[in-house]
Amino acid sequence: MALVPFIVTGSARSGSSLILLTLGRHPAILAAGELFHPDPTQREQNHAVRAGGSAQAFDPDAEDAVRFVERTVWSPRRGIAAAGFKMFVYHETTRGADGLLSRLAREHPDLRVIHARRRNYLDMWVSLKKAEITGLWAATSRASGPELDPIAADAPQLQNYFEAIEAADDRVASLVSPDRYLAVDYERLSANYEEAVSSVFDFLGVEAKLGPPPLAKQNRQPHSHFLANYAQLADHFAGSRFSWFF
Repeated sequence: MALVPFIVTGSARSGSSLILLTLGRHPAILAAGELFHPDPTQREQNHAVRAGGSAQAFDPDAEDAVRFVERTVWSPRRGIAAAGFKMFVYHETTRGADGLLSRLAREHPDLRVIHARRRNYLDMWVSLKKAEITGLWAATSRASGPELDPIAADAPQLQNYFEAIEAADDRVASLVSPDRYLAVDYERLSANYEEAVSSVFDFLGVEAKLGPPPLAKQNRQPHSHFLANYAQLADHFAGSRFSWFF
């Protein structure tokens, strides 16, 4: 059976880590991390490919990005039916990775794209800010995080963020044909984890192996408590396509 290549993509705080960790628990799936993280130390440590007891990281001066993926992730391995890694759209800013998502889709017509998507971009922005403040990017405990002091958000900057995420989502959805594309909404993952991840296993042609979620949602503080100018922001975006975020 031919190896099924895949990527988990989208934007930060969209459920991509939950999807990747779930896939990585399956004995027939190789799930690598953010191989093209813009920070070289992250590529060399947390997101290096580990095989045969050694860690391998992308070096733009040593190897072409597509060839690196083919050698370290998509090369056949005994017992592995599907193999992939995580790559956000903004990872294409990494030297040597410009236009990489399109290249992967073009040079590997059997590529499967798993799009981790969060419909409410304000939820994503708030989650990102809370992670930056606390340093807690992922957790296995369901205990609520601390109630954080309110911060004010700049409306024009928030507008730019919303539009950037919207453009990234549109880009991902256009990479491959519909039969090789699967959108997995964060909201769906939260509401019915087993049903959502079962669809991912089915998409990859691998028998589902389910268990409890490897990550838990943290800090349920309402946005109106965290954003000091929440009411003003809601007024600013009223009547726009982003108004329902508030």
